[in-house]
Amino acid sequence: MKSRARNINSCSKNTDKFRKLSPENTQEIELEINQPGPGEEKIIVAQLDSEIIRVLRIVKRCPAGFPQLLLLKPFSPVLISPTIFWLSCPVLRERISRLEDRGLLEELTARYQNQQDFACRLDKAHQAYAALRRKLLSPGDREEAEEISQDLLDTLLNSGVGGIKDRGGLKCLHAHFAHYYAGSANPAGSEVAARLSHLFLCRYCKKFSRKLSAKEG
Repeated sequence: MKSRARNINSCSKNTDKFRKLSPENTQEIELEINQPGPGEEKIIVAQLDSEIIRVLRIVKRCPAGFPQLLLLKPFSPVLISPTIFWLSCPVLRERISRLEDRGLLEELTARYQNQQDFACRLDKAHQAYAALRRKLLSPGDREEAEEISQDLLDTLLNSGVGGIKDRGGLKCLHAHFAHYYAGSANPAGSEVAARLSHLFLCRYCKKFSRKLSAKEG
């Protein structure tokens, strides 16, 4: 039986911190900046129960028109976030949390440790994620992050999905699914998507819509 170390080394030669993504592996995800309007910001704040996030674009919406997936600025004065794709939909977050509770994170981690093809594809997803994050960091962002600490700058530049820094496979199913849902080839996110029954207009969205209408009235 081949050792895990040998399997890893056969994937690529320089992925310990998911660096040096080759051009042919870059995931072409639209990074256009189109910040949400005031009304959409209110919805996002209500969904996340937080006002500190810096949303660059709403990537996906549910059939009811509510934000589902957000692209975030990774570095700002109010929030430092190596996770650039966030799920704002409370229903999606809850369903994925249930999958984690049922052991899916451990199951996929075991696949990463034992299945070479899965591990190679996941390593490429980590590399692609880091490359996307780097595109969102301005020279000023990098300078400010370095002033805080070199470790922070390294995390922002080189960590993988969910901010994972060393070879360990998976950290958060929400982050992997969000990466996949944004349009990237992420095998862990694909496995999560296969276990989500559907992304439809749920009861929560209907109630949420009525709640917002009542507040505005």
